[in-house]
Amino acid sequence: MPASDPLLQRLQQTAAAQLLAIRGQVVLVGLSGGADSVALLHVLTVLRAQLDLTLHAAHFDHGLRRGSNSEAGALRTWTETLGVSLTAGSADVHKIAREKHWSLEAAAREARYAFFADTARSLDAVVVVAHNQNDQAETVLLNLARGAGITGAAGMRPVTILPSAPDIVLVRPFLSIAAVEVRACCARNELPVLEDPTNHSMDFARNRVRRFVVPALEEVNAKAAENLAHAAEALRGDEEALDRVGAELYARTAEIYESVVFLDVLVLSTAPRAVQLRTLRLAVRHIAGQLEGLERTHLLALIALAGDGGGGRTLHLPAGLRALRCADRLSLWIGDFPEQRFYPLPLLEGADGGPARLTAGWIWSVTPGRCSYPTEEPGQPLHEHVRYTEEPLALRAARAGETFRPLGMPNRKRVADFLADHKVPPFLRKRVPLLTAADEPAWLIGWRIDDRWKLHRRDEPFVCLRCTQAAQTDSTLHI
Repeated sequence: MPASDPLLQRLQQTAAAQLLAIRGQVVLVGLSGGADSVALLHVLTVLRAQLDLTLHAAHFDHGLRRGSNSEAGALRTWTETLGVSLTAGSADVHKIAREKHWSLEAAAREARYAFFADTARSLDAVVVVAHNQNDQAETVLLNLARGAGITGAAGMRPVTILPSAPDIVLVRPFLSIAAVEVRACCARNELPVLEDPTNHSMDFARNRVRRFVVPALEEVNAKAAENLAHAAEALRGDEEALDRVGAELYARTAEIYESVVFLDVLVLSTAPRAVQLRTLRLAVRHIAGQLEGLERTHLLALIALAGDGGGGRTLHLPAGLRALRCADRLSLWIGDFPEQRFYPLPLLEGADGGPARLTAGWIWSVTPGRCSYPTEEPGQPLHEHVRYTEEPLALRAARAGETFRPLGMPNRKRVADFLADHKVPPFLRKRVPLLTAADEPAWLIGWRIDDRWKLHRRDEPFVCLRCTQAAQTDSTLHI
């Protein structure tokens, strides 16, 4: 390819940021064998010395059509003539789609990018793919059809991170180059292009947009695809500015403990909706590592949950993500909730069957006729004083509909309602321990004794009930 080749000149004019991002790097080029990826690899070999590139190709067989497994060999023969090594991979995309209930397109993209990520890590490389201006226009239309906001309308970014692999840089040098320019380059330079029949299958939404929607728009305006790509580029500047504000808000509002992100909803709620969406997207990415399956409707549901002053409601989102609004914090996590980080009081184990016991490290004790005054230092034992009794004391969970009379209140109240009022999440309420005397509530541990058990006189016989963590030093003063 001569230096005067139109595609090479267009690339240097329109992709300065992308070329800067790969300068001096090991570059893994996604090579499907189609016109776009073949032209991209060819152009990069021409620029190899100028940009100080170490090139490697990656070909992935999705297993969607017969004979596709033979293409890696043909591509390897060609890349060897360029002095470029090729790594090939494959997956049963139909099986992935069935098991994960994804579309074939989503399953193929996920499997391909996972392969690119693994290969790039082994080479310490950035990944370069050949999405062109027409692909960008199609992406914008598909995103808008799904109801996307500015993020979707901004389309694909020229330099970003690989989906599901935040440690890998992804570069798209051809985003401002039309498909017709790429095909012309392949013809001029007699490049070995493989035709993929699935690109013409109407089973895929992108192909339907390419076949019907874009041509219809071009009847209205011949530059429709180009203009859509330009609009996406313009919106990307706004998107990046909002992303920076969202990142600043995330830094101010987020507390991260192990596998949970806590967000201050009072601060979050003061931001404009667009900034809230970006802050929540960062929180989800921190927890899940990626945003696959997360749509705008899910983020709006998180905003609604954050604004739910009542709290206590748990939201279930894709990829096992869960969210909870409790008091002035919105919590997001995947998998088991680290209870002691969120609820530092003792909880019950074995409450649904067998003898109830406190969570590991907690013990309860009864000291009749003695007084216990805790210091105000953190981490001291929970304690209450109640009227002296010789009734048997036992630990259990509150029964469905069970009531008690919280200290200082004139009327009885359901235990579940009391805990809800104090923003204890529903999935923990059944595990808050209840200490009973003759099977009647005496102390909702960590919260309130029953008013009927309060002391009326200083000289009245009493019992000191305590709940301590065994690993802590008991610095309670006994007199």
